[in-house]
Amino acid sequence: MLTSTYKEGMLEITRQFPNVKSVTSVLRNMYTVEEGDWMGIYYVDGKFYQTSIHRVHSLEAVGAGDAYGAAFVHGLINGWFDSQKIVDFAISASVLKLMIQHDFNVVTQEDAFKIMNSKSTNLSR
Repeated sequence: MLTSTYKEGMLEITRQFPNVKSVTSVLRNMYTVEEGDWMGIYYVDGKFYQTSIHRVHSLEAVGAGDAYGAAFVHGLINGWFDSQKIVDFAISASVLKLMIQHDFNVVTQEDAFKIMNSKSTNLSR
């Protein structure tokens, strides 16, 4: 997945807006309406952090970006991770949302941890 364009864009945001200290994004590479690769990228303190690429078969993409953002903020405000783990947790929540119909993410923090720690998109509940 090509990340250089995203990285350039993130750096440009911090150049144009000097008070912005960090930028994060979901990168999507869709092959079909339902099949694609997802990863997260985070720029903070002059360093980039990125997740592994998750190949996903999605039921519905509505809300997956919101799930990423919410999980990202959850990691920040709880202070329980380093930067790499925050972005890993956020993409895990987003990937899980892709497997849920409608726009409300009903996964738990523990579900996201399971995906994050297993490096798989399969979750047994």
